[in-house]
Amino acid sequence: NCYFDFSYSPIRLATGEVGGVLVTVVETTTKKIAENDLIENKNDLEFVIEAAQLGTFEYNPLTNTLSGNARLKEWFGFAPESQIEFKQAIAAIAERDRERVSQAINEVLKYSSGGIYDVEYTIVNTVTKEETIVQAKGKARFNEEKIAYRLNGTLEDVTNRVMASKKIEENERNLRLMILQAPVAI
Repeated sequence: NCYFDFSYSPIRLATGEVGGVLVTVVETTTKKIAENDLIENKNDLEFVIEAAQLGTFEYNPLTNTLSGNARLKEWFGFAPESQIEFKQAIAAIAERDRERVSQAINEVLKYSSGGIYDVEYTIVNTVTKEETIVQAKGKARFNEEKIAYRLNGTLEDVTNRVMASKKIEENERNLRLMILQAPVAI
């Protein structure tokens, strides 16, 4: 398959009438293949994000704005079409985690940090007050002046995993306590 862009322009006579047509043709096969590959890769990425049930985010530290997919907005309790201010998102983080997350973000926005963001915290939905524990992973991008202009990544709901781990720890503590309090060695 080959692809072409055609352009048609009228050629006017001295009287102003159209006396002919100039047709220019540019072969665009490489461009079309690249566009198709880009669309396919985008569709594959969207499928993976949806299948993994990830929230996605992009934070612009220069404008202090945050954008995210519908799943992220749902976890935070924001309307699907809403624009998110950074301080709104921070306010939706459980108070016990808020300072730690803010410090992690401030650190990752420093060029010397390497730009890798990886933190677990609890979101409290601003509407339902439902808590969701997430594992956030991302990467900061820096310009030539080593100033962060973008932090983007994913959030994974790890609530069930964290709660199961806490339950196992609690059961182990209870078992140890029973053993220590047993009148006869077990």
